[in-house]
Amino acid sequence: MAASESGRRRWFALLVIIFLLFTGIFWPLLDNEEPVPSSVETAHPAVEIVSWDWKKDRTGHIFAVYGQVRNLTGKTLNQVVLELRTVDSEERVIARHPIAVADLLPGQEKPFRKDLPRTGEEAMGYLEIHKVVP
Repeated sequence: MAASESGRRRWFALLVIIFLLFTGIFWPLLDNEEPVPSSVETAHPAVEIVSWDWKKDRTGHIFAVYGQVRNLTGKTLNQVVLELRTVDSEERVIARHPIAVADLLPGQEKPFRKDLPRTGEEAMGYLEIHKVVP
């Protein structure tokens, strides 16, 4: 009876190991989710990112980012440079994409759009205000 109990434990342990190996190897292949936008990481007193999202083609693949920025000052801003940083599932930076928005009038919102090359490994994206040129 002790031998059969030991045999059952071995089979159970083997099944657990196979399950863990399968999920560790094949789960990333089955997980085909697109990146999810996060909130703005850094604030800037002159500019606000009002909204942003991913633009998808008919097949559902992301090919661009778009949104709107707002000038919070009473002066025209010559250029606002945003930076979209994409990271993989382990938070390693994959790419940084500058997005320039020119001639932002006082108190006004202005749309932006940027086409992006993708690696397919993106898990998250972060949009930041990188530079403001008065």
